[in-house]
Amino acid sequence: MSVGTRHSLGSAGYGGAGYIHPSAAKGSRAVGISFIAHRGPTLPDFVVGPVVATASEVEVTLSNGATIRTPTMAPPRGLASDIAFYVVQIPCPVWPVAVRGLDPSGRVVAHLKRPASALSREPQPHLSC
Repeated sequence: MSVGTRHSLGSAGYGGAGYIHPSAAKGSRAVGISFIAHRGPTLPDFVVGPVVATASEVEVTLSNGATIRTPTMAPPRGLASDIAFYVVQIPCPVWPVAVRGLDPSGRVVAHLKRPASALSREPQPHLSC
């Protein structure tokens, strides 16, 4: 599910939230990864989310075509062991269009690409970077 909301302070949150499917369902766009992103003046712009534990790194593709890679982090003790997390700061005024989880050999083990139709409907806050 893609979400886009505008907050009173001019920040915006975007993402694909929900269950991180460990295997591809027929017609599914998301497998093994999800994210929430923040843009706005009150906090640094960032992308954060869960990914399957086999991913050691996450690659975030931005709306300007650039990619940023970040290592994954183990969950806190007591949380499911088959999940990892990632967080990365992104430059203003871009937003994430895809995320991929990569294993230590660089093989894609998780992916989520936002459909172009969702990106074209997304509210764009007027930010000065």
